[in-house]
Amino acid sequence: MAVILWTNSTSSSQIHSLLRQVEQPCPSVKVGESTMGSDLLFEWLLGAFAMVFVIGCSSASGGSHPHGRNTHDSVPGLWRFGMKSFRKELWFEIKSRREYVNITPRVREALQESGIREGLCLVNAMHITASVYINDDEPGLLQDYDDWLEELAPHAPTSHYRHNRTGEDNGDAHLKRQVMGRQVVVAVTDGDLDFGPWEQIFYAEFDGRRRKRALVKIVGE
Repeated sequence: MAVILWTNSTSSSQIHSLLRQVEQPCPSVKVGESTMGSDLLFEWLLGAFAMVFVIGCSSASGGSHPHGRNTHDSVPGLWRFGMKSFRKELWFEIKSRREYVNITPRVREALQESGIREGLCLVNAMHITASVYINDDEPGLLQDYDDWLEELAPHAPTSHYRHNRTGEDNGDAHLKRQVMGRQVVVAVTDGDLDFGPWEQIFYAEFDGRRRKRALVKIVGE
């Protein structure tokens, strides 16, 4: 087995040559009852490499990018074959302890900013007392969610939660987040979020009254 590393300047012909060198000691590979020839092995290896995200050799700096960043030109290797990556943070400052916010327009705005037409869009809460989920934007349903979650994990009495012995009062918020989940993934088709009927993306806050955020990460082409 060999490990091959390449950078932005490595051409496809050089990759082909390197893979050919790897094949030299074993022109064929036994797979079950069949034999894989060198040409087929090359195609298989190239296909396998195409599924790997190559990281490193990048001039891009780290850190968060709250205003969005398209990393198509800063990530080397196989990203050069047309794949793009976009990152943006959505910030919230909910005035109440609990609230359910439809963030679909803001996610769509991030998608338009990314320029990606086909791919996947991940949206996740970046705090352990908040959730991101998909469902209908219907007021009765939102109230049903809140009533149900309060029955499952009521905020009071705060002494009921061992977590609150640390001096906090948000033990219930952690449990509510566990029920509603951390993230959603939506297909991107023809430059838009590929929803089913009535689907919308929500940010659910269970311990508000301070600045918090969600992450939008979009990959595709």
